Amino acid sequence: MNVGGRLEFVDIAKAFLIVLVVVGHFNPTVSNSVWDGMVKVIYSFHMPAFMFLSGLLYVYTSRPEGYGHFVWRKVRRLMVPYLTASVCIIAMKLVMQCVMTVKNEVDGSALLEIFWHPKAAYHLWFVWVLLLMFLVVGVSSKKWYRVVVGVLAVVLWFVPIHLPSVFCVSHLKGMAVFFMAGVWSQDSGMVRTMQEKVGRRATWCWIWVVGLTFVFVVLESMLLVGIGNSVGGFCVHRVLPFVGIGLLMFLSLLTSSVADGRVGRRLVYVGGMSFLVYLFHTCFSELAKVVLAAAGITEANYFVPCAFLVCLAGFSFPLLFGKWVVSRSECLSFLLGQSYHKQGKRA
Repeated sequence: MNVGGRLEFVDIAKAFLIVLVVVGHFNPTVSNSVWDGMVKVIYSFHMPAFMFLSGLLYVYTSRPEGYGHFVWRKVRRLMVPYLTASVCIIAMKLVMQCVMTVKNEVDGSALLEIFWHPKAAYHLWFVWVLLLMFLVVGVSSKKWYRVVVGVLAVVLWFVPIHLPSVFCVSHLKGMAVFFMAGVWSQDSGMVRTMQEKVGRRATWCWIWVVGLTFVFVVLESMLLVGIGNSVGGFCVHRVLPFVGIGLLMFLSLLTSSVADGRVGRRLVYVGGMSFLVYLFHTCFSELAKVVLAAAGITEANYFVPCAFLVCLAGFSFPLLFGKWVVSRSECLSFLLGQSYHKQGKRA
């Protein structure tokens, strides 16, 4: 279903993924095999899936415009929130590390370094890679050009070369292929076909969900039992993200078709706020860990409650901040890449 020009199932998919991001970024000092295995599962596909959705939305939202205007729009949309979040995170770390030990301590030079590397919050590499992909694919709107870029992305994915870390170019090697897969899926009409079939016959979608779930579990089990460094593991690492992406697509389409109005709207809202959660979830998670540690709740003595509360804080507080503060301020909405709302209504 499309709502207000948006692909509802894509917002639902982003809602699912941002939860996995928050959980995956919980980095306990004391862990266990169950948690470590779950994190490996999450990392096997969640960021490739975000890249896939970004490529899909790039084609879906494309409009006739000059390359310069396109680049400026993407720089403003991505880099302004990136710089804002980076400065906030650095400031918070500078204050906190004066009174306690924090992970990845920073100094004043980090404020300069964020212009070419996300040292203060390394998870923000995604913003740089996304911008680089837009700079490349935005050169031409011709489908043949996108095919060429897609082929180059596949070649880059397999060629054993090391790219520089500046501007997070090194991450481009493993992520470009997923962005271009999203571009191809929209260009080929595959997404529209999936939507139409789910709308007419949900049973068909359930069959795919069950089948892909089985394949996903088998492949994940192969990696978790220790074949990750073998030739077979190399192949599984290449296949697994696409299986996870396919499963996510079908689950999101099913959810979009069967969820009632309230649940659907909430998921779409979370998906629309996923970028804000992505920018700031680590701040709120770390603050939650500090508060819980002061109350005597740590990973060492209460792992499950601690993990749950830290992840809940990292997920829910950015949403509340976005709803009650950012959405009511035109300036903050611009700085953090959100649509401006006034008194809870779209301007």
